[in-house]
Amino acid sequence: MPLGRPFPEKRYEDSELEDTAGQGLEAVRSIRDEIRARVCALVDEIL
Repeated sequence: MPLGRPFPEKRYEDSELEDTAGQGLEAVRSIRDEIRARVCALVDEIL
């Protein structure tokens, strides 16, 4: 019998994001903000 806290099942998130190559600063910032929002939502869901 394993000791310690049991881990939840593995879960994979697949996110389609635009490639930042060759894009302007505003487009890259928009993609960055989208990544940040997705990560925050995932953390909120886990905790």
